[in-house]
Amino acid sequence: MKIVYLISGPRGSGKSTFAEMIKKNNPEVVVINEDEIKLAHFGSIYLDSDAGEHIFARYLLEQEIKKTVESAGNSAKIILDVWNGFSGSRSEIIRFLRRLEVECVICWYFIVPLNICLQWFRTKKDCDKYSDAMVTGDYNLFHKEADDIRSWKDESIEDYSYYSSEGRFDGVCFINPAQQTLSGFALI
Repeated sequence: MKIVYLISGPRGSGKSTFAEMIKKNNPEVVVINEDEIKLAHFGSIYLDSDAGEHIFARYLLEQEIKKTVESAGNSAKIILDVWNGFSGSRSEIIRFLRRLEVECVICWYFIVPLNICLQWFRTKKDCDKYSDAMVTGDYNLFHKEADDIRSWKDESIEDYSYYSSEGRFDGVCFINPAQQTLSGFALI
């Protein structure tokens, strides 16, 4: 079964570091990192939307995902470290994966406390482009917009009904990489 783990969380929550840790301990796992694709093609993760760089970057990302999924074996495990801050973008990614015949899409929802996100974010390259207030705003907005993740298995929620089953996660795992252990739970 082809499984894709879509990492979702606010800026500075440790998503990329966590993905690389999983990859290091599980060499069969493939990590697709949107920032690495942007750096390779544009020299920066900060793109010029007026020049259409975001559109081209999305195209490159989708091509990389498609190539990886199509070349992967039936027991593939792929981690997507891509921006998906709003429910519509998450649903769009899931539908894209379903068209590629991915059978299982799991969300890794990062629930790191704000003070730790701020601390970790300050260790990133080019972090000076964002103030603490901007990172805090991003953190609050992300979690406000994450109802589709938190309530993924509650079929009775009316405002979730516009998602078809092909646009929904097959499971959600809540992750706080700041905690010392993940007690007995296999993520992959």
